[in-house]
Amino acid sequence: MKSDNCKLSESRTIHCALLGDGLIGKTTLFRTYISKKFRKDYVATMLDKYTVRMAVGGKEFMVNIFDTPGQDDFVHERVITYKESEVFVLCFSTCDRESFLRVQDLLLPEIKEFTHRKVPIILVGTQTDLRKGTRESDITTREGAKLAKEIGADCYLECSAKKQQGLKEVFDHVVISALKDRKRKGNILRRLFKK
Repeated sequence: MKSDNCKLSESRTIHCALLGDGLIGKTTLFRTYISKKFRKDYVATMLDKYTVRMAVGGKEFMVNIFDTPGQDDFVHERVITYKESEVFVLCFSTCDRESFLRVQDLLLPEIKEFTHRKVPIILVGTQTDLRKGTRESDITTREGAKLAKEIGADCYLECSAKKQQGLKEVFDHVVISALKDRKRKGNILRRLFKK
């Protein structure tokens, strides 16, 4: 997979971590977005970093994506990305209730334990093309939006890498959330230095 390694200014570079269980489509999410091609092959993630150049609001940004392993044994590998990440993309499969529950039961407590600052969260339901809507394991859009509200996420989005739906929105929101957070932090600093 190719990525654009040309440098932009630091203010136009954004770091995000993709978090979630294995086999829920988080790697396929960004690989399909970058290449515009859906591939069925499964590649187990240890800790990969990809860089993609993208335009949002008429400006170019370089987004560094940390693709993290979802297995319990790889906490250390995930935690490495927490310090540098400006946005967390918490993923679950819309047809896998266990992955949905692990967002709240495993990933959020882990983030709170190892991140001592407020970092924007985008909650993403993947694999919407596999959701039937009739199984107990299926997660509805309403359930995803409710969880996003409960955890204080910036937004809830759904996508399908196979159908190439909703992918651009996910990465647009990574940039938007990072920029909003930078602005908020800048306003706080300005208020502090005025005193």
